[in-house]
Amino acid sequence: MTNSVANANAGVFVQIDDAAEAVLDAFSGAPGALPFVAAGVRAAGYGPDDLTGYPSALELLEQPPAVSARPWRQAVSMARDVGREAVEAVEALHDVLTAVEEARGWAFEDVTAVAPYAIEFAPGKLAEGVIPDAGVTGLIGHGGMGKSTFAQAVAVDALRAGRTVVHLDWEQGRDIAIAKYRQLDATDEDLSRLRYVWTPSRITRERLHAAADGDDVLVLVDSFAKAAAAAGLSGTDWAGHGALVNELNAFGVEYGAPVLLIDHLNREGTRSTKMADGSHGKYDSASASWTLTATKKFGPSVRGEILLVNGKAVRVGELEDEVRYGIGGDGVDRVRIERAAAGQVQADAIEERILSFLGDQDEPASKTAIAEGVRGKAIDIRSAVDRLEAAGKLLALEGSRGSLYSVA
Repeated sequence: MTNSVANANAGVFVQIDDAAEAVLDAFSGAPGALPFVAAGVRAAGYGPDDLTGYPSALELLEQPPAVSARPWRQAVSMARDVGREAVEAVEALHDVLTAVEEARGWAFEDVTAVAPYAIEFAPGKLAEGVIPDAGVTGLIGHGGMGKSTFAQAVAVDALRAGRTVVHLDWEQGRDIAIAKYRQLDATDEDLSRLRYVWTPSRITRERLHAAADGDDVLVLVDSFAKAAAAAGLSGTDWAGHGALVNELNAFGVEYGAPVLLIDHLNREGTRSTKMADGSHGKYDSASASWTLTATKKFGPSVRGEILLVNGKAVRVGELEDEVRYGIGGDGVDRVRIERAAAGQVQADAIEERILSFLGDQDEPASKTAIAEGVRGKAIDIRSAVDRLEAAGKLLALEGSRGSLYSVA
Protein backbone atom coordinates (compact mmCIF):
# COMPACT_ATOMS: atom_id res chain seq x y z
CA MET A 1 0.00 0.00 0.00
CA THR A 2 1.39 3.42 -0.90
CA ASN A 3 2.14 6.12 1.67
CA SER A 4 -0.67 8.28 0.39
CA VAL A 5 -3.36 5.71 1.25
CA ALA A 6 -1.84 4.05 4.29
CA ASN A 7 -4.37 5.55 6.68
CA ALA A 8 -7.47 5.01 4.55
CA ASN A 9 -9.98 2.50 5.93
CA ALA A 10 -12.01 -0.16 4.16
CA GLY A 11 -15.08 2.08 4.08
CA VAL A 12 -13.21 4.53 1.86
CA PHE A 13 -12.34 1.79 -0.61
CA VAL A 14 -15.99 0.77 -0.78
CA GLN A 15 -16.94 4.36 -1.64
CA ILE A 16 -14.26 4.50 -4.33
CA ASP A 17 -15.42 1.17 -5.76
CA ASP A 18 -19.07 2.26 -5.85
CA ALA A 19 -18.15 5.54 -7.54
CA ALA A 20 -15.92 3.70 -10.04
CA GLU A 21 -18.79 1.35 -10.87
CA ALA A 22 -21.02 4.35 -11.63
CA VAL A 23 -18.34 5.78 -13.94
CA LEU A 24 -17.96 2.49 -15.82
CA ASP A 25 -21.73 2.23 -16.27
CA ALA A 26 -22.03 5.84 -17.47
CA PHE A 27 -19.32 5.39 -20.09
CA SER A 28 -20.23 1.85 -21.19
CA GLY A 29 -20.99 3.02 -24.72
CA ALA A 30 -18.33 5.73 -25.02
CA PRO A 31 -15.22 4.79 -23.02
CA GLY A 32 -13.00 7.58 -24.37
CA ALA A 33 -12.83 9.46 -21.06
CA LEU A 34 -11.95 6.44 -18.92
CA PRO A 35 -8.14 6.73 -19.39
CA PHE A 36 -8.34 10.29 -18.02
CA VAL A 37 -10.43 9.13 -15.03
CA ALA A 38 -7.89 6.35 -14.43
CA ALA A 39 -5.09 8.94 -14.54
CA GLY A 40 -6.96 11.04 -11.98
CA VAL A 41 -7.35 8.06 -9.62
CA ARG A 42 -3.65 7.25 -9.93
CA ALA A 43 -2.72 10.89 -9.37
CA ALA A 44 -4.69 10.73 -6.09
CA GLY A 45 -2.32 7.98 -4.95
CA TYR A 46 -4.34 4.84 -5.63
CA GLY A 47 -2.95 1.94 -7.64
CA PRO A 48 -4.04 -1.67 -8.27
CA ASP A 49 -2.29 -2.91 -5.13
CA ASP A 50 -4.32 -0.51 -2.99
CA LEU A 51 -7.66 -1.56 -4.48
CA THR A 52 -7.30 -5.35 -4.58
CA GLY A 53 -10.68 -6.85 -3.87
CA TYR A 54 -12.62 -3.92 -5.28
CA PRO A 55 -13.51 -5.05 -8.83
CA SER A 56 -14.93 -1.84 -10.33
CA ALA A 57 -11.99 0.26 -9.17
CA LEU A 58 -9.57 -2.34 -10.51
CA GLU A 59 -11.39 -2.48 -13.85
CA LEU A 60 -11.12 1.30 -14.12
CA LEU A 61 -7.40 1.17 -13.36
CA GLU A 62 -6.89 -1.41 -16.12
CA GLN A 63 -7.38 1.47 -18.57
CA PRO A 64 -4.05 2.75 -19.97
CA PRO A 65 -3.81 6.04 -18.03
CA ALA A 66 -3.74 9.15 -20.18
CA VAL A 67 -0.75 11.46 -19.80
CA SER A 68 -2.39 14.72 -18.78
CA ALA A 69 -1.67 17.63 -16.46
CA ARG A 70 -5.44 18.03 -15.89
CA PRO A 71 -7.03 14.56 -16.13
CA TRP A 72 -10.23 15.40 -14.21
CA ARG A 73 -10.87 18.52 -16.27
CA GLN A 74 -10.42 16.57 -19.49
CA ALA A 75 -12.65 13.73 -18.23
CA VAL A 76 -15.47 16.11 -17.31
CA SER A 77 -15.16 17.89 -20.66
CA MET A 78 -15.49 14.58 -22.52
CA ALA A 79 -18.30 13.45 -20.21
CA ARG A 80 -20.43 16.42 -21.30
CA ASP A 81 -20.65 14.86 -24.76
CA VAL A 82 -21.93 11.62 -23.22
CA GLY A 83 -24.58 13.10 -20.94
CA ARG A 84 -25.39 14.48 -17.53
CA GLU A 85 -25.16 11.07 -15.86
CA ALA A 86 -21.57 10.71 -17.04
CA VAL A 87 -20.63 14.17 -15.74
CA GLU A 88 -22.18 13.43 -12.34
CA ALA A 89 -20.41 10.06 -12.12
CA VAL A 90 -16.98 11.60 -12.81
CA GLU A 91 -17.62 14.43 -10.35
CA ALA A 92 -18.81 11.99 -7.68
CA LEU A 93 -15.64 9.89 -7.93
CA HIS A 94 -13.52 13.02 -7.84
CA ASP A 95 -15.43 14.24 -4.75
CA VAL A 96 -14.80 10.93 -2.92
CA LEU A 97 -11.08 11.10 -3.61
CA THR A 98 -10.93 14.79 -2.66
CA ALA A 99 -12.73 14.15 0.63
CA VAL A 100 -10.28 11.39 1.53
CA GLU A 101 -7.34 13.63 0.64
CA GLU A 102 -8.62 16.45 2.83
CA ALA A 103 -9.29 14.08 5.74
CA ARG A 104 -5.91 12.41 5.80
CA GLY A 105 -3.72 15.50 5.33
CA TRP A 106 -0.42 15.52 3.51
CA ALA A 107 1.63 12.48 2.63
CA PHE A 108 5.26 12.69 1.66
CA GLU A 109 6.34 10.94 -1.51
CA ASP A 110 9.52 8.91 -1.97
CA VAL A 111 11.58 11.13 -4.28
CA THR A 112 14.80 9.13 -4.13
CA ALA A 113 13.57 6.64 -6.75
CA VAL A 114 12.62 9.25 -9.34
CA ALA A 115 14.90 9.09 -12.36
CA PRO A 116 16.04 12.29 -14.11
CA TYR A 117 13.44 13.28 -16.71
CA ALA A 118 14.49 13.83 -20.28
CA ILE A 119 12.88 13.49 -23.66
CA GLU A 120 14.47 11.60 -26.51
CA PHE A 121 13.64 13.07 -29.89
CA ALA A 122 13.05 11.59 -33.33
CA PRO A 123 16.16 11.62 -35.55
CA GLY A 124 17.15 14.67 -37.57
CA LYS A 125 17.74 18.36 -36.99
CA LEU A 126 14.09 19.21 -37.72
CA ALA A 127 12.78 17.02 -34.90
CA GLU A 128 15.16 18.06 -32.10
CA GLY A 129 13.22 19.79 -29.35
CA VAL A 130 9.97 19.32 -31.29
CA ILE A 131 9.11 15.66 -32.01
CA PRO A 132 9.45 13.26 -29.04
CA ASP A 133 10.61 9.80 -30.05
CA ALA A 134 7.55 8.09 -28.55
CA GLY A 135 3.87 9.02 -28.61
CA VAL A 136 1.73 11.44 -30.57
CA THR A 137 2.86 14.87 -31.71
CA GLY A 138 -0.06 16.93 -33.02
CA LEU A 139 0.63 19.36 -35.89
CA ILE A 140 -2.34 21.74 -35.95
CA GLY A 141 -3.09 24.55 -38.38
CA HIS A 142 -4.99 25.88 -41.37
CA GLY A 143 -4.53 24.56 -44.88
CA GLY A 144 -1.42 25.72 -46.69
CA MET A 145 0.56 26.31 -43.50
CA GLY A 146 3.13 23.60 -44.27
CA LYS A 147 1.90 20.80 -42.00
CA SER A 148 2.21 17.96 -44.50
CA THR A 149 5.45 19.30 -45.98
CA PHE A 150 7.04 19.67 -42.54
CA ALA A 151 5.82 16.23 -41.41
CA GLN A 152 7.17 14.57 -44.55
CA ALA A 153 10.51 16.37 -44.12
CA VAL A 154 10.73 14.90 -40.59
CA ALA A 155 9.84 11.53 -42.12
CA VAL A 156 12.66 11.88 -44.68
CA ASP A 157 15.11 12.53 -41.85
CA ALA A 158 13.85 9.32 -40.20
CA LEU A 159 14.22 7.36 -43.47
CA ARG A 160 17.79 8.63 -43.85
CA ALA A 161 18.51 7.46 -40.31
CA GLY A 162 17.48 3.94 -41.37
CA ARG A 163 13.96 3.98 -39.93
CA THR A 164 10.79 2.69 -41.51
CA VAL A 165 7.99 5.24 -42.04
CA VAL A 166 4.34 4.16 -41.95
CA HIS A 167 2.39 6.87 -43.83
CA LEU A 168 -1.42 6.69 -43.46
CA ASP A 169 -2.80 9.14 -46.04
CA TRP A 170 -6.34 10.35 -46.67
CA GLU A 171 -5.37 13.75 -48.10
CA GLN A 172 -2.82 13.83 -50.92
CA GLY A 173 -2.88 10.56 -52.81
CA ARG A 174 0.08 8.35 -53.63
CA ASP A 175 1.52 10.26 -56.62
CA ILE A 176 1.48 13.66 -54.90
CA ALA A 177 2.81 12.27 -51.62
CA ILE A 178 5.69 10.45 -53.31
CA ALA A 179 6.49 13.49 -55.46
CA LYS A 180 6.76 15.55 -52.27
CA TYR A 181 9.07 12.96 -50.68
CA ARG A 182 11.32 13.17 -53.76
CA GLN A 183 11.22 16.96 -53.69
CA LEU A 184 12.49 16.65 -50.12
CA ASP A 185 15.44 14.61 -51.50
CA ALA A 186 14.25 11.14 -50.52
CA THR A 187 16.17 8.55 -52.53
CA ASP A 188 14.93 5.23 -53.91
CA GLU A 189 16.72 3.55 -51.02
CA ASP A 190 14.93 5.83 -48.56
CA LEU A 191 11.56 5.12 -50.17
CA SER A 192 12.16 1.37 -49.96
CA ARG A 193 11.52 1.78 -46.21
CA LEU A 194 8.27 3.72 -46.73
CA ARG A 195 5.05 1.81 -45.99
CA TYR A 196 2.41 3.97 -47.64
CA VAL A 197 -1.34 3.31 -47.29
CA TRP A 198 -3.96 5.31 -49.20
CA THR A 199 -7.31 5.75 -47.37
CA PRO A 200 -6.71 3.08 -44.73
CA SER A 201 -9.55 1.59 -42.72
CA ARG A 202 -10.03 2.35 -39.04
CA ILE A 203 -6.82 2.89 -37.03
CA THR A 204 -6.35 0.51 -34.12
CA ARG A 205 -3.36 -0.33 -31.99
CA GLU A 206 -3.37 -3.84 -33.40
CA ARG A 207 -3.18 -2.59 -36.98
CA LEU A 208 -0.41 -0.15 -36.07
CA HIS A 209 1.60 -2.96 -34.47
CA ALA A 210 1.08 -5.10 -37.58
CA ALA A 211 2.21 -2.23 -39.85
CA ALA A 212 5.29 -1.58 -37.72
CA ASP A 213 6.08 -5.31 -37.74
CA GLY A 214 8.76 -5.01 -35.09
CA ASP A 215 10.81 -2.44 -37.02
CA ASP A 216 12.05 0.93 -35.80
CA VAL A 217 9.30 3.17 -37.17
CA LEU A 218 7.85 6.65 -37.42
CA VAL A 219 4.10 6.89 -38.11
CA LEU A 220 2.56 9.78 -40.10
CA VAL A 221 -1.24 10.25 -40.06
CA ASP A 222 -2.62 12.79 -42.57
CA SER A 223 -5.12 13.86 -41.40
CA PHE A 224 -6.82 13.50 -38.03
CA ALA A 225 -10.30 14.45 -39.30
CA LYS A 226 -10.22 11.76 -42.01
CA ALA A 227 -8.80 9.19 -39.57
CA ALA A 228 -11.66 10.02 -37.19
CA ALA A 229 -14.20 9.64 -40.00
CA ALA A 230 -12.69 6.25 -40.90
CA ALA A 231 -13.25 5.28 -37.27
CA GLY A 232 -16.93 6.22 -37.59
CA LEU A 233 -16.64 9.40 -35.51
CA SER A 234 -18.57 12.56 -36.30
CA GLY A 235 -16.86 15.93 -36.51
CA THR A 236 -18.27 16.95 -33.12
CA ASP A 237 -17.64 13.73 -31.21
CA TRP A 238 -14.99 15.26 -28.96
CA ALA A 239 -15.01 12.28 -26.60
CA GLY A 240 -14.33 9.95 -29.51
CA HIS A 241 -11.62 12.24 -30.85
CA GLY A 242 -9.86 12.23 -27.49
CA ALA A 243 -10.09 8.45 -27.36
CA LEU A 244 -8.55 8.16 -30.83
CA VAL A 245 -5.62 10.40 -29.88
CA ASN A 246 -5.18 8.35 -26.72
CA GLU A 247 -5.21 5.12 -28.77
CA LEU A 248 -2.52 6.47 -31.10
CA ASN A 249 -0.45 7.79 -28.20
CA ALA A 250 -0.73 4.50 -26.31
CA PHE A 251 0.69 2.72 -29.35
CA GLY A 252 3.52 5.22 -29.69
CA VAL A 253 4.47 5.01 -26.03
CA GLU A 254 4.28 1.22 -25.69
CA TYR A 255 6.01 0.57 -29.03
CA GLY A 256 8.50 3.42 -28.72
CA ALA A 257 7.55 5.22 -31.94
CA PRO A 258 6.87 8.87 -32.81
CA VAL A 259 3.39 9.40 -34.30
CA LEU A 260 2.92 12.62 -36.32
CA LEU A 261 -0.77 13.54 -36.39
CA ILE A 262 -1.75 16.32 -38.83
CA ASP A 263 -4.88 18.18 -37.73
CA HIS A 264 -6.56 20.68 -40.06
CA LEU A 265 -8.39 23.82 -39.01
CA ASN A 266 -10.58 25.20 -41.77
CA ARG A 267 -10.27 28.76 -43.00
CA GLU A 268 -13.93 29.65 -42.58
CA GLY A 269 -13.72 29.29 -38.83
CA THR A 270 -16.69 26.95 -38.28
CA ARG A 271 -14.24 24.64 -36.59
CA SER A 272 -11.15 26.77 -36.16
CA THR A 273 -12.70 29.66 -34.22
CA LYS A 274 -14.11 27.26 -31.68
CA MET A 275 -11.04 25.05 -31.57
CA ALA A 276 -8.01 27.22 -32.34
CA ASP A 277 -7.29 27.59 -28.64
CA GLY A 278 -9.08 24.45 -27.49
CA SER A 279 -7.87 22.12 -30.23
CA HIS A 280 -4.91 21.16 -28.11
CA GLY A 281 -7.33 19.84 -25.46
CA LYS A 282 -7.74 16.47 -27.13
CA TYR A 283 -3.95 16.22 -27.16
CA ASP A 284 -3.69 16.12 -23.36
CA SER A 285 -2.65 12.47 -23.62
CA ALA A 286 -0.16 13.23 -26.40
CA SER A 287 3.56 13.79 -26.03
CA ALA A 288 3.43 17.19 -27.75
CA SER A 289 1.23 19.43 -29.89
CA TRP A 290 2.14 22.40 -32.05
CA THR A 291 0.31 25.14 -33.91
CA LEU A 292 1.80 25.82 -37.37
CA THR A 293 1.62 29.18 -39.09
CA ALA A 294 3.24 30.18 -42.38
CA THR A 295 4.76 33.55 -41.51
CA LYS A 296 6.12 33.98 -45.05
CA LYS A 297 4.49 32.58 -48.19
CA PHE A 298 6.13 29.43 -49.51
CA GLY A 299 5.70 27.08 -52.45
CA PRO A 300 7.59 24.53 -54.57
CA SER A 301 9.93 27.24 -55.84
CA VAL A 302 9.31 29.99 -53.28
CA ARG A 303 11.32 30.08 -50.08
CA GLY A 304 9.15 30.96 -47.09
CA GLU A 305 8.99 30.43 -43.35
CA ILE A 306 6.78 28.55 -40.90
CA LEU A 307 6.50 28.99 -37.16
CA LEU A 308 5.72 26.17 -34.72
CA VAL A 309 4.38 27.24 -31.32
CA ASN A 310 4.22 24.78 -28.42
CA GLY A 311 0.58 24.00 -27.67
CA LYS A 312 1.04 22.14 -24.39
CA ALA A 313 -0.32 24.08 -21.44
CA VAL A 314 2.78 23.18 -19.40
CA ARG A 315 6.26 23.17 -20.86
CA VAL A 316 7.34 19.53 -20.86
CA GLY A 317 10.94 18.50 -20.32
CA GLU A 318 13.10 19.70 -23.18
CA LEU A 319 10.37 20.76 -25.63
CA GLU A 320 11.00 24.11 -27.27
CA ASP A 321 8.54 27.00 -26.87
CA GLU A 322 8.65 27.89 -30.55
CA VAL A 323 10.75 26.99 -33.58
CA ARG A 324 11.08 28.53 -37.05
CA TYR A 325 11.75 26.66 -40.28
CA GLY A 326 12.63 27.80 -43.76
CA ILE A 327 10.29 25.93 -46.13
CA GLY A 328 9.77 25.59 -49.87
CA GLY A 329 12.18 25.78 -52.76
CA ASP A 330 14.90 23.32 -51.87
CA GLY A 331 13.21 21.71 -48.88
CA VAL A 332 12.84 22.40 -45.18
CA ASP A 333 15.60 23.75 -42.93
CA ARG A 334 15.52 24.68 -39.30
CA VAL A 335 16.29 28.37 -38.87
CA ARG A 336 16.35 30.52 -35.81
CA ILE A 337 17.16 34.17 -35.28
CA GLU A 338 19.55 34.33 -32.33
CA ARG A 339 20.66 37.49 -30.52
CA ALA A 340 23.77 36.22 -28.77
CA ALA A 341 27.53 36.19 -29.10
CA ALA A 342 28.44 34.36 -32.29
CA GLY A 343 31.93 33.69 -30.88
CA GLN A 344 33.38 30.30 -31.46
CA VAL A 345 31.71 29.14 -34.72
CA GLN A 346 33.69 30.13 -37.81
CA ALA A 347 34.47 33.49 -36.23
CA ASP A 348 36.77 34.76 -38.95
CA ALA A 349 34.26 34.12 -41.77
CA ILE A 350 31.46 35.73 -39.79
CA GLU A 351 33.60 38.74 -38.95
CA GLU A 352 34.51 39.23 -42.59
CA ARG A 353 30.87 39.08 -43.73
CA ILE A 354 29.58 41.39 -41.02
CA LEU A 355 32.29 43.98 -41.54
CA SER A 356 31.85 43.78 -45.31
CA PHE A 357 28.16 44.55 -44.94
CA LEU A 358 28.64 47.33 -42.40
CA GLY A 359 31.19 49.02 -44.66
CA ASP A 360 31.38 52.72 -43.80
CA GLN A 361 28.29 52.70 -41.57
CA ASP A 362 30.35 52.59 -38.38
CA GLU A 363 33.41 54.34 -37.07
CA PRO A 364 36.62 52.24 -37.17
CA ALA A 365 36.66 51.93 -33.39
CA SER A 366 33.16 50.50 -33.43
CA LYS A 367 34.07 48.01 -36.16
CA THR A 368 37.07 46.89 -34.15
CA ALA A 369 34.88 46.31 -31.11
CA ILE A 370 32.47 44.26 -33.20
CA ALA A 371 35.32 42.20 -34.63
CA GLU A 372 36.62 41.50 -31.14
CA GLY A 373 33.14 40.46 -30.08
CA VAL A 374 32.86 38.06 -32.99
CA ARG A 375 36.09 36.44 -31.89
CA GLY A 376 34.63 36.10 -28.40
CA LYS A 377 37.36 38.31 -26.90
CA ALA A 378 35.49 41.11 -25.21
CA ILE A 379 31.86 41.76 -26.09
CA ASP A 380 29.01 40.13 -27.94
CA ILE A 381 27.78 41.34 -31.30
CA ARG A 382 24.19 41.99 -30.30
CA SER A 383 24.10 45.50 -31.74
CA ALA A 384 25.46 44.34 -35.10
CA VAL A 385 23.07 41.39 -35.18
CA ASP A 386 20.11 43.64 -34.39
CA ARG A 387 21.12 46.02 -37.15
CA LEU A 388 21.56 43.26 -39.71
CA GLU A 389 18.28 41.62 -38.80
CA ALA A 390 16.42 44.94 -39.06
CA ALA A 391 17.88 45.34 -42.55
CA GLY A 392 16.67 41.84 -43.48
CA LYS A 393 20.24 40.74 -44.13
CA LEU A 394 20.79 38.16 -41.41
CA LEU A 395 20.00 34.46 -41.54
CA ALA A 396 20.98 32.24 -38.62
CA LEU A 397 21.35 28.57 -39.46
CA GLU A 398 21.38 26.33 -36.42
CA GLY A 399 24.04 23.64 -36.63
CA SER A 400 25.30 20.94 -34.32
CA ARG A 401 28.12 23.18 -33.05
CA GLY A 402 26.12 26.32 -32.46
CA SER A 403 24.62 29.15 -34.48
CA LEU A 404 26.33 30.30 -37.67
CA TYR A 405 25.52 33.83 -38.75
CA SER A 406 25.70 34.66 -42.40
CA VAL A 407 24.83 37.78 -44.33
CA ALA A 408 22.11 37.24 -46.91
